Amino acid sequence: MKFPFRLFVYLFFAGLLAFAVEWQKGVITERNSAELISVLNEWRNNGWPIETWEITKQPFLDIETVSLLKQNSREAIFVMPIERARNVRVGMKIMNPKTFEVIGEISRIPQRVNSSHGMKEIRVGLSKASSNNKHIFETAWVVKSLNSELIIPIEAISYDKNKAFVWVLDQENNMPIQRKIDIAENNPWAYRVISGVASGDILITNGTANIERRSKVNPLHKAGPADLFLYLKKVESL
Repeated sequence: MKFPFRLFVYLFFAGLLAFAVEWQKGVITERNSAELISVLNEWRNNGWPIETWEITKQPFLDIETVSLLKQNSREAIFVMPIERARNVRVGMKIMNPKTFEVIGEISRIPQRVNSSHGMKEIRVGLSKASSNNKHIFETAWVVKSLNSELIIPIEAISYDKNKAFVWVLDQENNMPIQRKIDIAENNPWAYRVISGVASGDILITNGTANIERRSKVNPLHKAGPADLFLYLKKVESL
């Protein structure tokens, strides 16, 4: 089958137009290429730019996510997978994942399984403020514990053959050191660390894809991941 000549002409001019647009934007120029090479050379000389996080004990929110099934003015019924329901107990608090507001606590966990969903029901007695809302939200958190723990941002963790490791900054030489770690529970922002790092260690949280052993790095700031920072600000009030 012959290639249609009109389609060939169309594709040729479409490609030419796309190239012209990129040239006009300044994406494809000799100057930009020179600037890119200059930046790469600067990074090689001064170290790859990275962001860091100092490990200290921080509030660690250990949670389980549940989904809203139905609600009335006094009680809400949530459901969750059976295997995860073994980790929750009567009396645990239920939290709004957007505002971190405690909206009630678990009042009862029926033994039966919800046959229509194959899930475990979690019945929650609502606080007065929450009971005034006609509909709370689609999901909530069961707060299993809130303790001060050594935590590691999720962004800082890499894996090699299913073994977790992090890059720790040697502050004297600005060199990365790879450390194998043992981690436990996690929430959407961080893992609780068991061993491998200590309080005061400086972790590399961003830019790890560009570094290797014995490669110099250039720390930009120590703010840590933005979402982890916001989580810590919210959880301070609990």
